[in-house]
Parts: sequence; C-alpha cells; structure tokens
Amino acid sequence: MRYFHLLLLFMISIVFLIQSCKKDDGRKNFISHNKKSIRLSAGGDFICARDFHKTVEDNGPYYSFIKVKEHLKNSDISFANLECVVSDTATLRSSDPNKVNYNAPSSIMPALKNSGFDIFSIANNHTFDLGKKGLSDLRDHLKEANLLFGGAGKDAKEAEKPLIIKVNGLKTAFLFYNSTGSNFCAKKKRAGYNCMPVYKKKKSLEKLKKDLQKVKGADLIVLSIHWGKNYKSEPVQEHIDFAHAAIDAGVDAILGHSSHIFQGIEVYKNRPILYDMGDVFLKKADNWDTRSFIYDLVVENSKIKSVELLPIFMNDTQIRFAEGMIANDIISRFYKYSKRFKTKIRRKGHQMIIEMDQKQPAIRKLKKM
Repeated sequence: MRYFHLLLLFMISIVFLIQSCKKDDGRKNFISHNKKSIRLSAGGDFICARDFHKTVEDNGPYYSFIKVKEHLKNSDISFANLECVVSDTATLRSSDPNKVNYNAPSSIMPALKNSGFDIFSIANNHTFDLGKKGLSDLRDHLKEANLLFGGAGKDAKEAEKPLIIKVNGLKTAFLFYNSTGSNFCAKKKRAGYNCMPVYKKKKSLEKLKKDLQKVKGADLIVLSIHWGKNYKSEPVQEHIDFAHAAIDAGVDAILGHSSHIFQGIEVYKNRPILYDMGDVFLKKADNWDTRSFIYDLVVENSKIKSVELLPIFMNDTQIRFAEGMIANDIISRFYKYSKRFKTKIRRKGHQMIIEMDQKQPAIRKLKKM
C-alpha cells in the first residue's frame, strides 16, 4: 500500500510538471473572470531584421528582452507591430539593392516567443517583402509559437479578420490596418495586408464602420494602424481627422506606428490616440529611433482610465528601461510633442501618467513647429 501511495504521488508530480511546462509557452495564459479590468502594454515597431538572428545565436533567446519581459508578462495583454517577415525558404520580392527589406530566419522565433509580447500586428509595408510565400511562412511561424496576430493573409477575408479575445471578463477586439501604400492590399483572391485608405476620408470611414460591425458587443476596441512617413515627429491632419472619426464611431484606443520615432499623445473624448509609438525594438546604435516607451493602457470597469508611459532605450541590442539623463531626454521630448494637444501629463519618477478624464477641447488644427 505504501508503494502504491508513493507511485500515485510520483504520477501526480509528473502530471503537474507536464502541465507547468505547457503553461510556459512564451505567451501568458489569458484568465477569464468578471473584473473587466486589464493592463494592456503596447510598443511600436518591432524590427527583428538587421542580423538579429546573430544576436540570438550569440546571446540566446532571452538576452534582448530580459530587462522588460517581466513587466510585459505582468500585463494582461502586450502588443507590438511586427515589422519583419520570418521565413527560411521565401526569396526577396524585389532585387533592387536600394530597397530596405526586413526579414529574418526562423531561428529568431524562440526570442520572439520569449520577448513578453503576445499579440502582433502584421499589417505594415514590410509584410510583403518576401512575397506571398514569405507572408504564409510568417503566419505559420507565429501560429506554431502560439502567438496572436492579425492584419495580413492569403486573401482579404483573412487579412481583414479582427482579433477578439476575452481577458478578465473583458471582451477585447483588435483591428489591424496598414496605411503606408496600397501596392499589396489583400483582395478577394490575392494575398496581402489589410489596407486603410486614411487619405480618402469617405472610403476609410466606410471600411471602418463595416469592420466595427464585426466586433459589435466588444467591451474594448483597439485600433492598430501603420501610417505616416519615416522620422516625422508630428501627425498630419489626415491622421488626426481619421483618429477623431474612428473614436466617434466607437473605437476606444488608437495605437499608431510607422515613423520609427515617437509622437505626442492626444486625449480625445476621454480616449487615447497614440499617434506613433516609435520603435520598441531595433538593432541599431543609440539614436532617437532606439528610444521610445512601453505604453500601458490601464482599463478599469471596461473604461480606459489612464495611459502610463515608461521610457526605454536600446543598448547593445537589448531593450532597457531608461533612467537618469536618458530618461529625462526622452520625457522632455515627449512633453514637447504632446503640448500642442494640451495633454495633461503627470510625472512620477521616470514614469509619465496621462489620465483620460481631461476637460480641455480637442485640438484639430496643428500649427507648424
């Protein structure tokens, strides 16, 4: 009888060990209860190209994100724009030596899986750098890694499909769009990314309203959009008009990316517009495109209460939270870019907090700096 108990205890231990291993799959397990409160961490462009695979080979899959992973995993949802095609077999769509291609081999997937990010937009202008085959491979690799994504696919139906997840009793929907060109918009029988023609106001609003019907009943609707020219520190008027119209139509938060440097945040009708979040990961020497934030959207009782910003920078291909002079420089720059929106910002150490309950009217027309 004693040996039977020992054997039973051993078997229970083995089962528990197996289950524990299953949980540590690189993505947090979304817990469903009825609090309807979450913390959504967001970052901008995640560029896993530029020989990033060599960094993974030399330092292992945890090195680049070890300083921020704990923060991201403690959030309920963590999001970034994946601006890179992962494939071992697809070839470059263009042979033009002047064209910038963002691609990487599948050896980077363990790092991506263990980065702390669990939701990716693949609706951007580099999604088709390796053509239809590259896009297909990228989707397969993300699925195999148990990572969530949206914004591009084998046809329009797949590319336009929103992501809907339930976290803490909160039904959260993500809409993914690209507005940096239309050469590879997904069609009924053509692979590509999900296009949003922001510069055509009527057409863009028609598309948005149609897509919002797909997520009807969601408690929180987040719109991710890749838009604008590189290294521009302010949004153009068309972006501001679209962002306002999207919130008027029912969107709760807008996560913008593309410029590679961060822009200001506007609070419009108690909802945040992050016009551009900059780069969250880029293998490059220190510059403004390697300095940005991790943006935490704090949601309580189905409403976004605040946005908390933690400054980050890249050092030796590793994301780190900024302190001291670097943090002050990043924060000072952000104050400058948000001032035109009359955004009220409270600083707490090296963290900035923007409350959504702001009384000032929205600023529609921008003056040149």
